Amino acid sequence: MIGPAAALPAEVTASAVRRPRLSRLIQAGKAATAALVLWCATPDSALAESGPGPAAPPLWDGAIPDDFGRLLSYLPTGAQSMAMRRLMQRLLLSPGDPMWQDRGRSVQSVRAAKLSELAMVDDVVALAEEADGLFRETDVAQAIVDGLLLAGRTGEACGWADRADPHLDDAYRSRIRLVCLLADGAAAEALAATAAVAPEVADAHAVFLALVRMAAGDAAAEMPDLAWRSLSDPDALLLAVLALADRPVASGALRLSDPARLLAISRSEITPAAVRLEAAERVAGAGAMPSAGLLTIYRAVPFERDEYANALFIASRSGGPRVRALLMQTADSQADPQDALDLRRHLLSLARGERASLATMLALLSPIAPASRADAIAVEAARTYYAAGIADVAERWHAIARADALSEAQLARLAPIWPLDWLSRSAGEQATRDFGRELSQWLAGELEQVGDTAHYNAAVTLVTLEALGWPIAPDLWSLLPVDDSRSPVSLPVPSVWWRMEQAAAAGAAGMTALFALLVLGESGPADAHPVLLREVLSALVATGQADDARRLALEAIWAAGL
Repeated sequence: MIGPAAALPAEVTASAVRRPRLSRLIQAGKAATAALVLWCATPDSALAESGPGPAAPPLWDGAIPDDFGRLLSYLPTGAQSMAMRRLMQRLLLSPGDPMWQDRGRSVQSVRAAKLSELAMVDDVVALAEEADGLFRETDVAQAIVDGLLLAGRTGEACGWADRADPHLDDAYRSRIRLVCLLADGAAAEALAATAAVAPEVADAHAVFLALVRMAAGDAAAEMPDLAWRSLSDPDALLLAVLALADRPVASGALRLSDPARLLAISRSEITPAAVRLEAAERVAGAGAMPSAGLLTIYRAVPFERDEYANALFIASRSGGPRVRALLMQTADSQADPQDALDLRRHLLSLARGERASLATMLALLSPIAPASRADAIAVEAARTYYAAGIADVAERWHAIARADALSEAQLARLAPIWPLDWLSRSAGEQATRDFGRELSQWLAGELEQVGDTAHYNAAVTLVTLEALGWPIAPDLWSLLPVDDSRSPVSLPVPSVWWRMEQAAAAGAAGMTALFALLVLGESGPADAHPVLLREVLSALVATGQADDARRLALEAIWAAGL
């Protein structure tokens, strides 16, 4: 017995996402595909249903088994892109039967590891429960336990560890047992058990064992030399024991990229607020936390009274997540609605200047209801909600911006909204409008602005529209400047780039999606060079994945205007 399988609190159970049994979702095909068919809900449901698009094709028709398993492990799970997360979800949860083995590791174990990194532990559990015996694979069992620990569901993690005990490796089994003893309040037993840990485990996990002794009340326990190396790259078990020992997570851990571990850091109440907030913003930026969750974290950060009184002065001297939280709370406390709105406008301006993620901007905008008195932020709000796929709210802000634009100069302010508005419309709505005329008007207004941002935004918009199938007249391209000081070229590995084109030409949807994600990398569509972006979007469209291409385009156009 490794540890207790305590029941979740009622409020957690009540809020858990319920997925239908996989057997109800299985379509005709090989029986082996049943184990790979899962249902997943995106954090922001509006994003999941954002706009028109044909049904995506089966992703693994024509997949090359060896490539699939090997390359899947390189998925950029920490990319600050909700659109990329959605494509990764679809990729990992699609039906298919690419039989692949590498050093005893199956394709299911690779998928389980990536789902766990994406903080999608319920899907890993469902995969293991539906595929008979799958949890007996070491990598799958440990991905489940890790994912549950990082989600704060320690009781469930210990229950799964007990169930999979024979299939865990020795070091992992020793460490999870200590975590579960501490979680069960058996401090004396945990302390005694540290002495029985194998020497090779003790040497490799000295920091972990020191933290176990501290959590168990050993006043003589000391952190070993060079502990920062482990604390800067903590695994799920180390993060769990840090919480049990009531110790903060080191700021160096912000070098991590996977949402699951960053999510655990954001929930560590003893960790400094600046570290927690940065972790939370990155989790939200990767699409693993709803904007409402990020807003809750902003509002929970403690500040001194004089910080509230001098919020604007502090914001003029520094920025970052903690300053955003300070301005958010200060705005919340204002009795005068206009004062609150002025602070929120200032907050949005600062965040935009720091190129905060789309999810961060959504969280900052969420307390502001569309209203005429808020017309000064209407353009920003409309762009952000369109880019996130929340078209109904975007349209309300767009209407406010239009109503406020009485002169020709004011109408020019609406130019940044047009590409996002156009791409958010259904095919039927687009058919009633004159694309060529609207595009020419938009581009003329965009290029009247001075600076690299307008030119770069124009280039990104033209290449994305063309990649999505809209014709761009040659004379419009000639209006763009020939120099480009805004966007340094960062090309992917040549073999990945070339093979994405080959996969698209062969109509292999899954391989194309996989290579497209690898080409975009951790920087995502926001920082992709226009030429690279065009090739990625074109490849996805060519393989029937136009809806994913459109979501990536929306994010790229939005970011180009920052």
